[in-house]
Amino acid sequence: PAPEEAQEPAGEAAVEAEAAPLPVSACDSLVIGTEALVASKSIPVFVRIGVPVILMVNVAFFLSGHLSLGATVEILIQLAGERFDFTDFFEFSLARSTIDMWRGGAVPMA
Repeated sequence: PAPEEAQEPAGEAAVEAEAAPLPVSACDSLVIGTEALVASKSIPVFVRIGVPVILMVNVAFFLSGHLSLGATVEILIQLAGERFDFTDFFEFSLARSTIDMWRGGAVPMA
């Protein structure tokens, strides 16, 4: 009988702990009492639509700048009256340089 009596208060305490409501934090009450800025009537429509559009355009510019060709090396040699052109001898881009560093083992720099 003693082990059963010892288990009952622990079981009752566990049930009481589950039944107790969770305290409402200041953050929870703020979330309940407010709405998203995109749905707010106090912000003009052009701002609610314009800011996300500008952010997406900015992301596109970022990707374009990092993935596009940054520079090329062209070698033009004139030797004994004859001209040798090595166009596109080497091309640089930030993405290609990062991949080359990764493959070369310079992982912390990539």
